[in-house]
Amino acid sequence: MKNLSKTEIWLQKHPTLGVSLMDHLYSKLDAMYPIRWRSAHPNEISVNNWRDTWAEAFEEENIMPHQIKKGITECRRLYDWPPSLTEFLQACTTTVPMIHRDFPKGLVHKMTNKERKDGLKKLNLAKEKLFVEH
Repeated sequence: MKNLSKTEIWLQKHPTLGVSLMDHLYSKLDAMYPIRWRSAHPNEISVNNWRDTWAEAFEEENIMPHQIKKGITECRRLYDWPPSLTEFLQACTTTVPMIHRDFPKGLVHKMTNKERKDGLKKLNLAKEKLFVEH
């Protein structure tokens, strides 16, 4: 069995899926963005161009299948329209810090200025106790 390039791995038939990873991704994006996705790829030439271009980008950017899964999840959360290649790559590789994620309203509490000042006072007192020179 010959060694496949990273691009060929994306384009060959996956044993579990029954289609290539790129065809599976195409189906996912088509299901997420009905009509919008398909209208951007109206014929087989367009679909093949999309498949080859994105597979090459995944190879060049060292994208792994688990990152594609993350990208799909992030696109569903972020975009009303199908992502461009660069948007999808960012969705695959960008980690949003917990502080910037949307939390349910019941879990979010905005500090008042008084709470912030009291918290800083407590922090400074603790710092003084911990770092007292003997």
